[in-house]
Amino acid sequence: MAINVEQTLGFNLHISAFVLKQALKTTLKKAEADLTIEEFVLFMLVSDGGIEQADLQTTLYKDKTNITHLLDRLVEKDLVIRQMSHVSRRQQVIALTKKGKAKQQELIPLLQAFSQQAAQGI
Repeated sequence: MAINVEQTLGFNLHISAFVLKQALKTTLKKAEADLTIEEFVLFMLVSDGGIEQADLQTTLYKDKTNITHLLDRLVEKDLVIRQMSHVSRRQQVIALTKKGKAKQQELIPLLQAFSQQAAQGI
């Protein structure tokens, strides 16, 4: 019995993720957001109160090296800063800069509109 790979859930999830990423990439480019998809997703997870770097790793299913690289780029763009955690000196808290807060407020409507459009018909 042959299986049609194109009808499997895994294949369709892969295609859906690819199409969504391409659409988000186009949306970010049109908005002149100056962020990659990965930077955008990580950046939008940082709240006003900050977030621990380890929580970003867990949430995004990325290793420490990838998260560090993404954060380096966001720090370079003056959107986030790293602060030492009050709980553990070995842990860092990622917080928004003033520029980062303004950028997030600018991008929230874009994210909401994109999410609504992506969910149409589901």
